[in-house]
Amino acid sequence: MAFVLGMAFAGCDISTGSDAGTYPVGGRGPAGGWIFYDKGEFSDGWRYLEAAPVDISVTAAWGAYPDGVPGTATGIGAGKANTQIIVTKYPTPSNYAANCCDAYVYGLFDDWFLPSKDELNLMWTNLKRLDLVPFNGISYWSSSQSNTYFSWYQLFNTGYQGYGAKDGTGSIRAVRAF
Repeated sequence: MAFVLGMAFAGCDISTGSDAGTYPVGGRGPAGGWIFYDKGEFSDGWRYLEAAPVDISVTAAWGAYPDGVPGTATGIGAGKANTQIIVTKYPTPSNYAANCCDAYVYGLFDDWFLPSKDELNLMWTNLKRLDLVPFNGISYWSSSQSNTYFSWYQLFNTGYQGYGAKDGTGSIRAVRAF
């Protein structure tokens, strides 16, 4: 894992900062974000999922429409791999949701990614629904493709999960696993 002081990425609204914290769900993580999942033990290189403390952008597209991105999954623990699949498929433009998360640096950490559909739902369930953390956006992208035309998103005002056209815009909240 690399530690970087801060950077800007063309086309993405990115800020930096730092804050150490504790690891209970709803508490602060080591990168200054919010812990929204604890799988109970360290395995496969991580135990916790941490949401960035702020949205990256509220106007990013998921990808090209229609253009399939085979290999993305919906499960918990899939977001990091999904993000790498998407970034490999779309190395440019830099303002796609997964690219923005991949380039994000906050709290001296640069290992952020776009959450999978199920990870995004955990973020809503454990942080937003309980009003523990403010979210500025309404519709947040996941890294999970639904089909060639659509990708999964979640409404943070109701918790509804649906799929939208990949070239539509949505909010982004990066996450990291540690």
